[in-house]
Amino acid sequence: GNFSTVEILDHSSNNLLVVQNHNLQKIDLSSKSISAVLVENIVDFDHYNNEIAFSAENTEDEAEKKYYIGFFRVGDNEITSLETLSSPARVLISKFYDETYITTLIDNIISVRQKTDYNQVSRHELNFVPSKIKVGHNGEFIIFAEDTTIATLDMEAGLVREWSVDNTDYDWVDNDMIYNISDSKLVVYDYDGLNRREIANNISSHLPAVITDDRWLYYFSDGSLAREWLVEH
Repeated sequence: GNFSTVEILDHSSNNLLVVQNHNLQKIDLSSKSISAVLVENIVDFDHYNNEIAFSAENTEDEAEKKYYIGFFRVGDNEITSLETLSSPARVLISKFYDETYITTLIDNIISVRQKTDYNQVSRHELNFVPSKIKVGHNGEFIIFAEDTTIATLDMEAGLVREWSVDNTDYDWVDNDMIYNISDSKLVVYDYDGLNRREIANNISSHLPAVITDDRWLYYFSDGSLAREWLVEH
């Protein structure tokens, strides 16, 4: 089929989530079978284990195009509709501590719900419209970005801080630090853009890796593997 999206659903890699002709379906590789349509007219979706949050177009009302946000567990037949929208939404499902959250982005508006009761716990209006979403390693921080402009959502505090990096070569280093490679310099920021540190020069443009417990940052410099300790002495 013509699959526009393919994602691994579980750790065994036996099940895939696919979008085919704007419909969300599940492929079981062990039985070589494809499920019936799970969600029609899908706009965006995200999954955490077997739980799926999504936005989709509701085509039942032809007079006025509507969208909606939904949630379901793979294997269940029932879909919970969380909200009807006039615009399409980006959707994210993430876990922080023992709670699962469903986060939506509509233009420049971020809304966060707890999955337990679907109640909205925070809402944030940004000064720009993001095109990228990246979740930190443990789900405490989420960045929404457009080009070099970043908004970091602090899930615990329910706050957003907007800031910027030098160029688009950036990503999470660990749970609460972000790196940026600019003019061959490796720059590290705290999750909110503060405490900017230039770690090293002559950096190759490769993803740094960190051993989180020991805070050692590994990176390539002049073709050789180097490391820096990120903890303040």
